[in-house]
Amino acid sequence: PDDKLLYSVTRDISEERRKLEELNRSNQLLEATQATTMVGGWEVDIVHQTLYWTKETFNIHETTPEEYTPTVATAIQLCAPTSVPLITKAFEKALNYGEAFDLELEIITFKGKQIKVRSVGKPQVEDGKVTRLTGIFLDITEAKRLAAQLEDQRKLLITSAKMSSLGEMSAAIGHEINNPLAIINGSLLIIDRIIGSDELNLTFLKDQIDIIKLTSNRIVKIIRGLQYFSRNSDHDPLTPLSFKQIVIDTIGFCQERFKRNGVDLIIEIDKVSSEYIQSRGNQLSQVLLNLFNNSVDAVRDLPVKWVKLHAITDQDRLIVSVTDSGNGIDREIVSKLMEPFFSTKGPGMGTGLGLNISKRIIEVHSGVLYYDAKNPHTSFVFEIPLKRAVS
Repeated sequence: PDDKLLYSVTRDISEERRKLEELNRSNQLLEATQATTMVGGWEVDIVHQTLYWTKETFNIHETTPEEYTPTVATAIQLCAPTSVPLITKAFEKALNYGEAFDLELEIITFKGKQIKVRSVGKPQVEDGKVTRLTGIFLDITEAKRLAAQLEDQRKLLITSAKMSSLGEMSAAIGHEINNPLAIINGSLLIIDRIIGSDELNLTFLKDQIDIIKLTSNRIVKIIRGLQYFSRNSDHDPLTPLSFKQIVIDTIGFCQERFKRNGVDLIIEIDKVSSEYIQSRGNQLSQVLLNLFNNSVDAVRDLPVKWVKLHAITDQDRLIVSVTDSGNGIDREIVSKLMEPFFSTKGPGMGTGLGLNISKRIIEVHSGVLYYDAKNPHTSFVFEIPLKRAVS
């Protein structure tokens, strides 16, 4: 009939559709980003006791949502036995005290592969209670492998640099050992003649034996110094060592190189002769030896040749300088001195690693190593904490 009206309601849903498409794009972008970076996400809803994994978290575990429905209890059991207590304790602290966590764990994937992961969790608190935990899950297996490989290469480079330092002294060390050996051989010839003669002079014989003992001890000290310097001390604990003894041990098997090159070695450590430092095995000897070798190489062709080791204390720090008669280093290359493989020496001389490794050793000892640009001569300085007895 004509008196009836027809009503219709029209709703524009284009805006809702646009927002939905935007949300889908964001989710796709998030999934692509997670797949590229191998970073997964997860969320625990405390109220409803549910665990949500993103697609990449499933990928890291080598499973799918169709094959496995994650729960907190079963997810924890996917960890290797050594990691279960760590993640369990972290979850308890997050739930009870609102503490975030950042852990490195080992998990067993659904295909039986053991991998290393990083799990980061952050509690969400509402009205003073933790209502959910959100976090990321990152496969760090390859990163750990590369880090271990780099550490192996670092140790190899340190050993190479150490052996290079010894190689630079090899001729001098050989001379240092050959001299007392010649004395011993001479004394043995004399003893042989005395024994074969009609008159046996016991006093003279004893004198020759004493000479052999003295020179033998000299060789033993040199060899012990080489063994001490050559051994790997990376895993040695930091222990109190006499700085004076470190200097004596280092000079004991490198002083011949100074003599052979006509370089005067000046030692000024009387003010610190009773001081101790926290040191790891032979590492400070390596630093001193590297600085000594660099100085000898730099000054051996100069008309005036000297190297000075000077040490003082400043409150709770030991300040040690190795200065030579050179006229300093060009300002343009000072900033590169500590870089690995940078060297001012000629081809075939050194590894270019000495100063870089020395800098790292000093930093391990909570100190600093630097070039002293204010000194008119070439001077390198390192500062490290002293180890003093508690009264």
